[in-house]
Amino acid sequence: MRGRARGAGPAWLRAVTGAYVELVRNTPFIVQLFFVFFGLPAAGVRLSPETASVIAMVVNLGAYATEIVRAGIEATPRGQVEAALSWP
Repeated sequence: MRGRARGAGPAWLRAVTGAYVELVRNTPFIVQLFFVFFGLPAAGVRLSPETASVIAMVVNLGAYATEIVRAGIEATPRGQVEAALSWP
């Protein structure tokens, strides 16, 4: 059994989720922080330094949490899943 959006959802959702997770996990956090702090204002979005840092942290930690949950779901033995589904 795989994670919902990353493994068992529609193809377009798997692609979007996979791209988000891989993009965020494969770039250093400081690059993401610079992109949010300097890149978004260049596109017309004005943010305070605190707001920019919180947005960058949420995006970064969201990708890591997604992978942690997906790995936990994949690591659950099939028998445990069947036992949970048998509960009324």
